[in-house]
Amino acid sequence: MRISTGMMAQSAIANVQTAFERIARSQEQMGTGRRINRPSDDPVSLQHMMTLKNAIQRTEQFRRNAEETRNFLGVTDSALDEAMRLVRRARTLAVQAANDTIDASVRANLANEVRGAILQLGAIGNTAYGNRHVFAGQRTLAPPFEPAAGGGFEYVGGRSTTGDADLIAQIGPSDMMVINTTGDLVFGSAFAALHGLRANLEGGSSSLISREDLPAFDEALTNLMGVRVQVGSSVRRLENVVQRYESATLNYTQIVSRIEDADIARTAVDLQTAELTYQGALAATRIGFQQSLLDFLR
Repeated sequence: MRISTGMMAQSAIANVQTAFERIARSQEQMGTGRRINRPSDDPVSLQHMMTLKNAIQRTEQFRRNAEETRNFLGVTDSALDEAMRLVRRARTLAVQAANDTIDASVRANLANEVRGAILQLGAIGNTAYGNRHVFAGQRTLAPPFEPAAGGGFEYVGGRSTTGDADLIAQIGPSDMMVINTTGDLVFGSAFAALHGLRANLEGGSSSLISREDLPAFDEALTNLMGVRVQVGSSVRRLENVVQRYESATLNYTQIVSRIEDADIARTAVDLQTAELTYQGALAATRIGFQQSLLDFLR
């Protein structure tokens, strides 16, 4: 096959263009710091990288869910701690009131303090994390305890009997957990003990305080402690989940970096090589087309 001058020109131009494209690609990699800047750079690696980035997004979402749930439970635990301190103080008052020797004025002062404790417990029961009341079941947007006749509180939050008790958080692709206990189960025995003590103080029944109220406070404290143990166990589980997701995200990110990021030292060498090739292609083209009509007549 005869190689014409036109074919030679096309080949020379193609060599120059290829060399120039190598320079442009290396300069782009140097500028962006990325080896892959468009799908055509490495389609297979790009597909792998996109799969990993999607995995990072899912992992980060579950990590945020776990952290938000851990914060919710942290507020719950703080409220339970405050409630336990309140109930312990009330039990101390009950021990003091069980003494037959105290006079009516002391009993009246103790009864007044117990009434204040009831109000404080109602406020604790309405504790909220953001705009969500932590002891309200699924009815999180409204306070679960409302003032009732006689200076007490009525629970109006979600219940197991109405099917709206449990708050469920998704902390993994197939990992769900209940993150709450409703206020009636948490504080019901504590309210009952406080109301009983108040009534017996107002009625001057020291024997009933000793026989009924002290065991009632012990039961309330045991109940609160049991709920705190459950919350603590859930918090530890969530801390492990968050740590696992942080580690997974770091691993995924490192793999993506190895795929996507350019090796700057190697790219610099490639750029120098591409520039030399480009200069060589230009020189070869220039020499190849320095022909006269006599060259064709020979």
